[in-house]
Amino acid sequence: LGLRTPPRSYQVFGTSLHSGIAHNYRRKMESQQDLPLGEVKEFFAADWDFQKGQVLWEPDENPGKMKDEAIALLEIYQTQIAPKIQPALVEDLFELKFENTEYTFRGIIDLVDKQSGLIIDHKTSSKSPSPLNVHKDIQLTAWLVAETSNQQGWGHDGIVVTPMGATQPQIAALTRKDIDG
Repeated sequence: LGLRTPPRSYQVFGTSLHSGIAHNYRRKMESQQDLPLGEVKEFFAADWDFQKGQVLWEPDENPGKMKDEAIALLEIYQTQIAPKIQPALVEDLFELKFENTEYTFRGIIDLVDKQSGLIIDHKTSSKSPSPLNVHKDIQLTAWLVAETSNQQGWGHDGIVVTPMGATQPQIAALTRKDIDG
């Protein structure tokens, strides 16, 4: 029938933040400099304003308040985290083919830092993931499998999950040692 379930507010919150962050890093790949904060916020706001009309809002949700919260997170990210990262890849689609099967694993890498070689996954959540949850995460494990298969050219040291919105932001990491034992 082609019917789609409307996105939830938290999904638009995350995808719009992702959109603003990715816009900055795509430009930074060329210029080696972050965009002005105002431009990143404008890009986010345009994406948010487009997507918010598609959301199935709960009665107690306030789109304006959520937008303001996202902008505050974006400001923190752009001033404290983005300046430390030089992107090698941004929102990069990859495919991993396996022998003796018709299946292809496809995924998108949010960001690869050129300086550290780390794969960075941006998450929006009210709390940071625990190291145990990171080590059990199928998405992160799949990225490491893809990278270590030598079919990809990113992430020589591991994966970093950068939580946005956590009350005590911290970075959780998954490394090759975790996979290899």
